[in-house]
Amino acid sequence: MYSEIFPESFSPLVWILQVEDFFYSFNTRNIPESPERIHKNLFCLSGFHSGLFFLIFSMLLLTMVIPYGLLIFFPGPVIAGTVALNLLIRILLVLAYRHPPFVSIVLHPISILYTARIALHSWNSYRKGSIIWKGRAIKKRGKHTMMKQFFQTYGLIILIYVVMILGGIWHLAGLFHKTSQILYVPLLVLLFSINLIYFISLYRETPLLNIFFFWTGLIFLTAMTLEIVGEKTGVLFGHYAYTDVLSPQIFGVPLVIGFSWLNLVFGAVQIANLYLSRYPWVFRALFASLLMTGFDGVMEPAARALGFWYWQNYTVPWQNYVAWFALGFIFCFPFLRYFPHAKDRQLIPMHIFLAQFLYFVLVNLA
Repeated sequence: MYSEIFPESFSPLVWILQVEDFFYSFNTRNIPESPERIHKNLFCLSGFHSGLFFLIFSMLLLTMVIPYGLLIFFPGPVIAGTVALNLLIRILLVLAYRHPPFVSIVLHPISILYTARIALHSWNSYRKGSIIWKGRAIKKRGKHTMMKQFFQTYGLIILIYVVMILGGIWHLAGLFHKTSQILYVPLLVLLFSINLIYFISLYRETPLLNIFFFWTGLIFLTAMTLEIVGEKTGVLFGHYAYTDVLSPQIFGVPLVIGFSWLNLVFGAVQIANLYLSRYPWVFRALFASLLMTGFDGVMEPAARALGFWYWQNYTVPWQNYVAWFALGFIFCFPFLRYFPHAKDRQLIPMHIFLAQFLYFVLVNLA
């Protein structure tokens, strides 16, 4: 396949990738699909859509390559946390798909750059007329048809990323701070509504829809109750208090916090199902709760900067993260235990999770 994508001048790189493929095929011969193998040509797998390709391409560099360089030259807790999360995901993938640890963990940033080079060459060839993909000549489609299909499938996802990233950039630039505070609550409600519509369309005309509503309502009420108890007593999360930025509130707890919990649960569950579908639900629930705890680790300093809430002595206690991990497991398990993994191209809950994560990362850089 690589000889069809790369010119002869790149034969050493082709050889390296073929050696890498040998190791993957040797270690995954009993596995029908391995994420590393199916992502070798990123442009082709993005449906030959330039916009989607460059979005994914930028996200890969931003999250899986650039943090390693920043850690060397500009070390800090946020960058270190991003690198640690990267390494954790790679370790879990090694366990899930039996990849060689050295190739999958240590060489992963290099393999991302190789993948990017392959995809860029394919994109350039496609732009000029056609490319060979899986033995078939793929000709360039009409621009109007491509754009229509692209935005029908990915337009909403791109819009979510654009809004959240712009919000983070505004904070970095010191612009629209008050406006951002005002808009954050309706934005979270909107994101929850998008998630809700997504699941309704997914489970409509099936018995799972009523079960979904039951668990969603139960988690919302449980999360709000625990937040109220925690805020008043400091027993669960530690001593903290919400400001009036997030309103309306019930007994001192913003109503939107319940929606925020659900957004994170939906996203973490979808990520766990996507990458660990072969593993039992308990393992996936542990992974999802770990994702939620890591998300909170990035969110806490950002929330303080945004004026959402504050902690006693301005220090986040360890029990907060223990509570997040435990509640994350409890909240995620029904969706992992009783709902089948839906194979969907959009994966909207996952992208909402990641877009919010990027927003808080940008806020922390200020």
